[in-house]
Amino acid sequence: MRVCLVTREYRGVTAISGGIGDQYAALAPALARRSHRVHVITLGCGRAVDIDDVQLHLHPDALVRPVRKTWQSAACRTLRGLGRFDVVMACEWGADAWTYARDKSCGPLISNLQTSSAQLLRLAPGLPRWTPALPHVIADRLSERDQVRRSDALLACSQAVLAWAGQLWPIDRVPRAVLHNAIDVDSVRSLARTLPSPVGAGSGLIVFAGRLEERKGPHVLVAAMRAVWRDHPEATLALVGREQPLRKRPMSDHLRALAGRDAGKLVFLGDQPPERLFPLIAAADVVAVPSFWEAFGIVALEAMALGRPVVASAGSGFSEFIRDGRDGLLVAPGDVDALAQGLLGLLGDSSLAVRLGESAAERADTFRVERAAERFEQLCGELLRAA
Repeated sequence: MRVCLVTREYRGVTAISGGIGDQYAALAPALARRSHRVHVITLGCGRAVDIDDVQLHLHPDALVRPVRKTWQSAACRTLRGLGRFDVVMACEWGADAWTYARDKSCGPLISNLQTSSAQLLRLAPGLPRWTPALPHVIADRLSERDQVRRSDALLACSQAVLAWAGQLWPIDRVPRAVLHNAIDVDSVRSLARTLPSPVGAGSGLIVFAGRLEERKGPHVLVAAMRAVWRDHPEATLALVGREQPLRKRPMSDHLRALAGRDAGKLVFLGDQPPERLFPLIAAADVVAVPSFWEAFGIVALEAMALGRPVVASAGSGFSEFIRDGRDGLLVAPGDVDALAQGLLGLLGDSSLAVRLGESAAERADTFRVERAAERFEQLCGELLRAA
């Protein structure tokens, strides 16, 4: 099968990479290992490069900033120059394949539902009131809707995001299925052993990994930590991720103010590559992911692969791979008291933490990217036959 992935994020290549970049950088090589010919159109320096038997076609990052359509058109031109594909896949977020969706001359288009701009707007209460009326925001929402409407099929990373997309757009007539995100389990475990943890392991190391923004809930976590510090004054909270401003101030300033006299127990590490992130997670007593909503939540799955007990938010993508009380703990999003109780329960009961961690590692093995690549093949055939 000849496959082309169109994405502005690709771990290890693009300047910025989140969950989408992680997922595509895991899936593309896994497909190549199954003897598929895989091309990726993404952002970066240079013209083309071959990594892990995946052919990457690079466009300058500056194409995205002035006018989003510049990147969409450039990606489409590159795609047309590569010939015919059995499958072209692009996320709905940012509508990377919006231009291509209008002709699909190189092969059928599958839109990969991860999280749309319309969803993100609803999940970011701290945005100014006028944000939804900004021209580029309106353009993103309309182009995402149009790309999805014109797609031959949809693959969602979770039932949660598929259900939400069904509320946003008329997708009843588009063939669709769920392909859960996956990770390279062996790579995660190997990288966790390459370097020492940037924060020393000790009693009560809690790790948060994700963008420091309201949607990810770091302020909820710090509020919960105040209860934790009453019983475990030695506990440390290490926060990894790019920082987003909140009301024109760094999020870290707000979190330090919220922590008060315990602000010295917060460690801000900024964005970290996997070879630095995974040793930290492996050293953690608990990994906390208190997002208000996640389409999937790859970092929680990576923590599980490393045998770490996880406390996450219920009601979104986390609930599709974390079984509450078996592989981790799920608490209501935004519930400071419930999050605090979950953290205290794991810090105070080592046998529970060990049991959940061991079960989590076994559970993560069922989300290996090799299985996702095999499932991708199967679903592409089924969906495109139904289109």
